[in-house]
Amino acid sequence: MRKITICFVLALMTAFSAAGQAQIFTKKYRIADFTSKVMKVVLTGGEYEDALLREEVMRRWTLSPYEFCTQEEFAALCSDDNYYFLAIVAGQFRKETAPGLDMITVLKGGAASLNDMFEVVSLPFASAEEASGREALYFGPIIDVIQSQIRRAMASDVRGYLGIPQTIRIDRNTKYKTIIFADTDLSPDVTQVQRRKYFDENILVMDEDAVDDIFAAGTRPRTLVSYVVAPASPENGSYCYKMLFDVESRELVYYRRHKIGSSTPVGFLSEDIKRIVAPR
Repeated sequence: MRKITICFVLALMTAFSAAGQAQIFTKKYRIADFTSKVMKVVLTGGEYEDALLREEVMRRWTLSPYEFCTQEEFAALCSDDNYYFLAIVAGQFRKETAPGLDMITVLKGGAASLNDMFEVVSLPFASAEEASGREALYFGPIIDVIQSQIRRAMASDVRGYLGIPQTIRIDRNTKYKTIIFADTDLSPDVTQVQRRKYFDENILVMDEDAVDDIFAAGTRPRTLVSYVVAPASPENGSYCYKMLFDVESRELVYYRRHKIGSSTPVGFLSEDIKRIVAPR
């Protein structure tokens, strides 16, 4: 199981293990009060991140009442079980020497210490080392994914245990749709031979800006676009997250991760492509 260290900007730090999510008989119970509690949205103090947080939470969050707070207020309130917390954090996996991913994390208040806080859900949205600019476009839809996962976990312990589905009805959602990959989202593992074999007029590769323009416009029907999140400088133990979003609905249609290595570089791998095109 993974272990991530969550590093807050003002030297706040906590560690948690995904093994905690495996308590099937407790997860639904532990967040049953989510909709009745205030969720504190923890501002980072950074102009760019806080603008994203404010805009997208105010636009999208409907699951519970929320208020914005500073990191100092978070430190003072984290032991209060009247609150949940949504924060941008830097995530570090067990074997990494430094945080590689920026993550959106929801935590439950009421623990004896910051280190003991219960993680409700986490999802990476950007490299922790350098911003690409793409994260601003996909930040809001990722907030929606987090909100949907909390709903699922509240409704079903099994769904809470399983986490965010790795392939969400891939047969239904990809069979009759155009799929557009950003050229930077395909790993070198996807060779030119495989591209000729699997890609056609409905599975396309475009430059990153063109893909993001299509997603930003939100008007192209029956189309999915790619988004990959990985450390800017991967190391032993780093992970790559691969996503496909529906252009019109903004729904997450495909979500998988892999450990980055010499044979599994950053980006969609050939195994992802085979899985995605299989229903077609």
